Amino acid sequence: MKKVGVIIPDQKIGMRLCEYLRDQYEVTAELQLGFQDMENMQADAFIIYRKCVDDPRVLDRIPGKIALLYASAVVPAADKVLAYPKLTGKLPKCTDGFIESLLRDDLSEELSWDWDEEGQRERGNKQKSLSRLKMVRSVALFSPGGGVGKTTAAVHLAKLAEQARINVGLVEADEDKGGVLRYLGRSPAQEGLDSLEKAVWDDQGFFNENMKRIMQKVGRISVVPMVSTFSGLACNMQNVSSLFSWAESQFDLTLYDLPPRLRDVMTFSVLQEVDQVVLVAEPTDILMDAIQKHLKLCQEVEQFHTLPKKYRLLVNKVPEKNGLRPEEMADALGLPLLGSISADVEHYDRMINRAKFEIPSDSAWRKVFFNMDLGGDASAINSIENIKGDGPTREAKKKRKGFLSFFFA
Repeated sequence: MKKVGVIIPDQKIGMRLCEYLRDQYEVTAELQLGFQDMENMQADAFIIYRKCVDDPRVLDRIPGKIALLYASAVVPAADKVLAYPKLTGKLPKCTDGFIESLLRDDLSEELSWDWDEEGQRERGNKQKSLSRLKMVRSVALFSPGGGVGKTTAAVHLAKLAEQARINVGLVEADEDKGGVLRYLGRSPAQEGLDSLEKAVWDDQGFFNENMKRIMQKVGRISVVPMVSTFSGLACNMQNVSSLFSWAESQFDLTLYDLPPRLRDVMTFSVLQEVDQVVLVAEPTDILMDAIQKHLKLCQEVEQFHTLPKKYRLLVNKVPEKNGLRPEEMADALGLPLLGSISADVEHYDRMINRAKFEIPSDSAWRKVFFNMDLGGDASAINSIENIKGDGPTREAKKKRKGFLSFFFA
């Protein structure tokens, strides 16, 4: 049985957390009220309230796995470089992922393989298992160019996450348009993220209350809208953490619809924070050039060095003829190709103008969602694992008719 040390200065809260861990996970949980008493504590893992630690360097001397507990507090910018897991959100649920990963490690040790013939397969499967342990909880939709379909991608992924029974939130961070609710068939919002004053952003509790007020539900999708106010967003790089802490406490998956280019605090901060970035592009020389310049900028600016490691390329509005090939774009940019979406005027007309947002069962969007490995009930999305290839979908293969089809040929 695993033993977990809990270091929390509040005895009542600490005892309740220990009781929860024992009942929920059948581990041995022991409480210490202060960090000074824990050097003699023997445990497989430790959950340590961050304010108990004056100097994080002392954690290196502690044997066993360590997670830092922040709960509803904002993770300071200086702490983001710490390699220890950071537990944020409401107690006791914010500790679940850490304990579950601890128990999964224990299970893999007990049920280990020792079969030479299966060695290669075992190593491959182990790598896949390890990659799935870090669940993707936040995704940004970004592009160095405008009009490429970031909002379209965001609402499609949100809809597919809803179908996969994932608790999904969609945060609109593009001040220019405010189109998420319209794409989902709803009227524009009267209040949004850019309606919040600076005093609201600076106070985590006040911020949480206001977020609940402005959030809207479309089916099981939670939308944090923008209304394009004259003053714009009042946030800064530090209190964008308030948005992330709130979103992680509310949703299993958060999608951020960003404006084009690295032009504001929100865009830069979100790209730094999220687990994965979907880089949306059209198969044109102009977009290819813009992405190459963006990647060069990431190499030259120290704060941007790690961004491309999160990028996965999504090529949108692929014409039946002409245009760059998505596979060649991905190879030239050195980025993994998430998928490609054929230009389909009829689908966008139904979604935007007639408020009929339906994703066909053979849509390439389903393959994109599956490739992102976001979890959820894949069987609820019409067996998306059976969708293969990156070619045009059934609807995209239909012969174009009408005046607008000329511009998408």
